[in-house]
Amino acid sequence: MNDRQLTIRETDWGFHLIVKKDTSTNNSNLLDRIILITELCKEKEKNKILYETASTTRKITMTKIFRAAQLLEELKGWHIKIAVLAPHLHDHENTPFMETTAINRAINLKYFETKKKALEWLKVKE
Repeated sequence: MNDRQLTIRETDWGFHLIVKKDTSTNNSNLLDRIILITELCKEKEKNKILYETASTTRKITMTKIFRAAQLLEELKGWHIKIAVLAPHLHDHENTPFMETTAINRAINLKYFETKKKALEWLKVKE
């Protein structure tokens, strides 16, 4: 996948994915990003992800949210944790739905307003 809107940094605890400013997470790139994340986690045997999307827009249908959760569900038993750093989406109307959909599929996903809180939840140090 060649996603020029995404920077990936491997850390000692997992992966830090940074979506470039003023871009969009949408139906066409969401599933590619989920596949990339799952492949990286499996290959490197890491299970913590900080997905930083501080000024992007989210244009995702409910169908794609379910499909993304199904792809992440393939990591069951991996105990994956995904902290989404998105202050502008923290209180968005779809955020609780996305968190619940993930949790129902044994994926620990949570949205955060600050990087400090996200890293604390992941139980890692920067």
